[in-house]
Amino acid sequence: MADESQYRLRIPADLKAKLEEAARASGRSMNAQVLYTLQLAMEQADELEDLRQKVKDHEVQLQEVWIHIETLQAFVSPSPSGPPSVRKDQPR
Repeated sequence: MADESQYRLRIPADLKAKLEEAARASGRSMNAQVLYTLQLAMEQADELEDLRQKVKDHEVQLQEVWIHIETLQAFVSPSPSGPPSVRKDQPR
């Protein structure tokens, strides 16, 4: 237990009641429930940050794909004078 430290914590009464109820329902002590809840919250925060980064990465990829699509559309879109083989200003 040398790696553990104590910390006094003030919490609102309604939050304490929720923690007590969760502790009773899970069969944990109040201390164990607080530790479990904090650990779970920290893990979920890490997972959320990972997901946010993945979304940012996908946004960049989608922007790159969109640029390629626009480039291809410009390349294959008929010009106002028609396709190159039908253009009137080119000799046949």
